Amino acid sequence: MFAGAGDIYVALVDRTNFDAPNQASHQLKLTPTKAQRSHGSIRFSFENVAVGSYAIKTFLDENGNGELDMGMFGPQEPWAIFQPASSSWGAPDFEEVKFLLDSSMSNIELLLE
Repeated sequence: MFAGAGDIYVALVDRTNFDAPNQASHQLKLTPTKAQRSHGSIRFSFENVAVGSYAIKTFLDENGNGELDMGMFGPQEPWAIFQPASSSWGAPDFEEVKFLLDSSMSNIELLLE
């Protein structure tokens, strides 16, 4: 779910590329339609993903530069991670937000804030 304009980037990452901003096991760039923007939601899926531990990270690229802009106190654009970390300060650790993907998953909801 999102509010605002811009492409939405969604990355499925494993432990090896969790901290690398431009690397992912699978990555999508979604350009919402007018109807999706009006509704504030968009669907996505990843195909042919191997069984393993992953995290999902996403952000709304409001300024169109293709990257999540960071400021002194964290992200400057709406972003989300599936299964948010328990700590509200600092960047989450992979171990806090990972999940085991061993079959088809559906209905994952991410709120870009």
